[in-house]
Amino acid sequence: MQGSFEARTEQAPVAGRFGRVSRRIILLLAILLIVPLGNQSLAAQVGDSGPQVTIIQAGHMLDRPGSEPKGPSSIVIAEGKIIEVAEGYIERPNSKIVDLRDRFVMPGLIDTHVHITFEFSPSLRSAFAERNPADFVLAGTVYANRTLQAGFTTVRDLGSPSGVALSLRDAIEAGRVAGPTVLAAGQMISATAGHADLRGFNTLTAAGARENYVGVTCDGPAECMKRVREQARAGADVIKLAVTGGVLSDSKAGLSLQMVDDEVGAAVTAAHQQGLRVAAHAHSKSGIEAALSAGVDSIEHGSFLDNASAALFKRSGAYLVPTLTAVTGAAEQARMEKLSPEMAEKALSAHQAATTGVRIAVSKDIPIAFGTDSGITPHGQNAREFELLVSAGLSPSEAIASATTIAAALLGRSDRIGTIEVGKDADLIAVDGNPTVNIGLLSNVIFVMRRGAIHRLEGRPVAFSAR
Repeated sequence: MQGSFEARTEQAPVAGRFGRVSRRIILLLAILLIVPLGNQSLAAQVGDSGPQVTIIQAGHMLDRPGSEPKGPSSIVIAEGKIIEVAEGYIERPNSKIVDLRDRFVMPGLIDTHVHITFEFSPSLRSAFAERNPADFVLAGTVYANRTLQAGFTTVRDLGSPSGVALSLRDAIEAGRVAGPTVLAAGQMISATAGHADLRGFNTLTAAGARENYVGVTCDGPAECMKRVREQARAGADVIKLAVTGGVLSDSKAGLSLQMVDDEVGAAVTAAHQQGLRVAAHAHSKSGIEAALSAGVDSIEHGSFLDNASAALFKRSGAYLVPTLTAVTGAAEQARMEKLSPEMAEKALSAHQAATTGVRIAVSKDIPIAFGTDSGITPHGQNAREFELLVSAGLSPSEAIASATTIAAALLGRSDRIGTIEVGKDADLIAVDGNPTVNIGLLSNVIFVMRRGAIHRLEGRPVAFSAR
């Protein structure tokens, strides 16, 4: 080597002592320009010659759900990130102003349980049978945009036919399709003849339906571990286990436990070894307790939660995702005699128990994350869950937190979404009034921004330009 940087600088052909001092001064000035000073805002670092910024001027702003809304505020955005949050209405050079001075601005909403690539029909034929996987991807582009237009800027897809939500996720991420950020489970995993086994729809599905289509099956701990690892290899962000029967699986097994303890435990171990969280579909008390004992990260539905299973929640730190929208929707279908007798019985019993379960969860301070099971109910109507949660005992502020800060924590994304803070993704929505007072306002979102791109303005979709 030719010595230190300082030594090489000294040997440069600069005239005399003053030349060497000048080089040192220039070097010091360069370092000061590169390194941010103190708590200087990112907006100041962007500077006049940096990328154009967008400034949201909000009449009211809920930057941290659970806290009191703020008055007139400005949110400065560049390259998809929030770079400054300020009181009052500010401007910056080369900035684009979005005037929401008469609106209430808050973080983009998060739905932790959807099926973005299909929509249920009572017959199930049009939903699953004899369709090419590409059909689900194309349908998913419609459902994804519909979900985004409703103000949901992040969703967790918990099972798609042939795992096609993984492809949709990547297309959205690449900017080719308009939709929310998607975290996808690929295919749901269950026991043979369990909830994720398409053949469980035997009387409603066309003959010859493919195995390993809607979900994949496993029997025994080793096979369950392998199925988890296959989903990890396919690129899953999360693992979905169907531990119990489901309302809409046409089976005489009801809503009871369908996987044995060793199978659940092996699957959870394999998932956590891969760095993946586990969402467990579980309605019955026995299924909830088996899943929690195995260490799952969230219970989906949890209809028959009671005080004993609530204690397990507290010990494990798992989240509850009640999906009251789907449970209520299934009960409505049952009352209209649009479900088989077996399905109708399960739907009505789960609906009757679910609200009680949520009330117990609230009383025991179990973290409740927002999830709708959309796909079982129509996409774009996700906000219906807010009113159902409030009816079940959450305050409007708690319901909003379930779809922002709490949902972000469940997804492991608190560093990126859930609040309006410097450094986070510019995922924002606006409504016409204060939803902490009137939760129904979230059913009519006026403005939607995802990662700095505006998708809805003044209640109308904004044309999407694919990359």
